[in-house]
Amino acid sequence: MASVSLKEVSKKFGDITAVENLTLDIKDCEFFSLLGPSGAGKTTILRMIAGVEKPDKGDIYIDSVPVKNIPPKEREITMVFQSYALFPHKSVYENMAYPLRKRKMSEAEIKRTVEETAEILHIKPLLSRLPKQLSGGERQRVGLGRTMVRQPKVCLLDEPLTNLDAKLRVEMRGEFKKICRNLKTTIVYATPDQLEAVTMADRIAVLDRGKLHQCDTPDVLYDHPKNLFVASFIGSPPMNFINCTFIEEDKKAYLDAAEFRYEVTDLAEKIKTHMTSSEVILGVRPEHTKIVKSMEEGYIQLEVFVSERVRPEIIVDLKTGEKIIKALAPAEFDVSMGDKVWVKFEKIFLFDKRTGEEIAEKVL
Repeated sequence: MASVSLKEVSKKFGDITAVENLTLDIKDCEFFSLLGPSGAGKTTILRMIAGVEKPDKGDIYIDSVPVKNIPPKEREITMVFQSYALFPHKSVYENMAYPLRKRKMSEAEIKRTVEETAEILHIKPLLSRLPKQLSGGERQRVGLGRTMVRQPKVCLLDEPLTNLDAKLRVEMRGEFKKICRNLKTTIVYATPDQLEAVTMADRIAVLDRGKLHQCDTPDVLYDHPKNLFVASFIGSPPMNFINCTFIEEDKKAYLDAAEFRYEVTDLAEKIKTHMTSSEVILGVRPEHTKIVKSMEEGYIQLEVFVSERVRPEIIVDLKTGEKIIKALAPAEFDVSMGDKVWVKFEKIFLFDKRTGEEIAEKVL
C-alpha cells in the first residue's frame, strides 16, 4: 500500500496543456477519484503516476519517494482501462495468470492465487472461457482480477465502467467499491461521471482542462462548491443558475433577476467584500427549491413550463423570463403547463459572474 503525491506537475502535448501546475496528496489505501469532462487531464495524470508519461515540470512521489527516474515496471502500479485490455486468445485463467508468470511464480502458487481471486470476484466458473464468451460486466471483473493478483501498491482505474450499459453500470458501482475495498490498496479512479465519483470515492479532485478546481470529500463538494464549475458538475439534477444584479435600496439589499427580487440584506457586507462587480449569479439546487400551489410569505411566483415524473419524485421546470429552473417535488405534486406556483429557495449560493468564484452561501 502507498500514498501518492503530485507536486506542481505540468504536462503539455504540443500547444495543448493537458495538466497545469497540479498538486495532489492521495492517502494510503484511499479511494480517490479524478472527476472531470473529456479533456480534463484525467488519463494523463494516471499515465504520469504509472510512469508511461513523464511530467514536463514538477515531481511525483510514491510513499514519499520521488519516482521520476523509476521505470514503470518497478513502481508496483497497475492500470485497468475501459477496454479491459484482455488477451482475446487466452482464457480467463490465463489472462489472470499472465502477470504472475511474468514474476516466475510456481504453477501451484499461480493456481491458488487465481482461484482465490476469482472466488472473490464471482468469476470462478468462468475461468475456462475466452473473453469473447463473457458479458461486459464479466470482462470488467476479469480485468480487475488480473490487477488484484499482482497485489499492487497503487491501482489506477481509467473509466472502467464506461463500456457497460446503464443498468449494469448502476449495479456495478456498489459491487465495484466493495471489490476495491478488498484490494486494500490505494485506488485512483478516473471518471467523467459524477455519480460514480460521489457514490464510491473517499475524496474527489474536480478537474477541467488540466486545472484542479477543488479537491475534497463528496459532501463538501456538494455543500460548499468553490466555484461555478464545481457547482455545475456535482449534483443531479444539476444546480440552477440565475443571472442577477446586486442592488441596495432603503437600507436593504436584493438580487434583481428582472422577473423577481430576492432579499439578501444579511449577506450584503459579505457579497460586497468578495464581488468584483454588481453582476452575480444565484445558484440553487433543485432539491433546495421548495414549491407550493398557494401563495405564502417569502415565496416568489413562477410559471410551470413542464413536469417530468422520475419516481419517487417529480422534476418541475419553471419559467423565469427566458430562463428555466428545475425544482424537485413529491410524486403526488400534480401540476400542468402554465400553472402558477410559489417557490422558496431553502439554500442559495452566490457566485461572482466575472470570476466564477463563490462569494456567499446561505441556508434559509
